[in-house]
This record gives sequence, structure tokens and C-alpha cells, in this order.
Amino acid sequence: MPAGYRNTDGSYNNLSNNTNIWSSLESDANAWRRNLNYNHTDVNRNTNDKLYGFSVRCLKDWFSRRGIKFYAPADTIYEFQTTFMRFIPSVL
Repeated sequence: MPAGYRNTDGSYNNLSNNTNIWSSLESDANAWRRNLNYNHTDVNRNTNDKLYGFSVRCLKDWFSRRGIKFYAPADTIYEFQTTFMRFIPSVL
């Protein structure tokens, strides 16, 4: 589903035509993401500043099945005060 993304200033873009999904891989001060657009068949891979708000893909028990423990430092979580009011028609 096209989810768009949140800019570093808290505003939203491309809510009805693309989706960005964070990867778990980092690149210096940035992190990798995948981009899917409604009018393209390819999936792009780029880096962005970690302050952007992209979607995440949850994988149930992926880490625990591999014996991996994940600890996120508290200083990597950012809070943005935003208000979002927009009707997005469903596609059935």
C-alpha cells in the first residue's frame, strides 16, 4: 500500500503513490531504504538521513530464530509532533 513518507520537518509526501521501507543496513550517518512506486515495476535502493520517517517491514521471530539479540540505543529514537488528516480512498 502506498504509504508515502515523513520529511525531516514533519510534513508528509507521496502518500498515495509510493512507499519507502527502511532496511536494517546503515551507511555512515544514513541508512538504506527501498522505494516502490505505483507506476514503476522496479524497486530502488538508496540511502537517506535517519531523520526521515519511512515504513518498516516487520519479520516475526526473524532475529530470535537466528540467535540474534537486538538492542537499540535510546538516543536513536526521534519524536516529531505532527498532525495528519487526509482521506485516502481504498482500492479493492
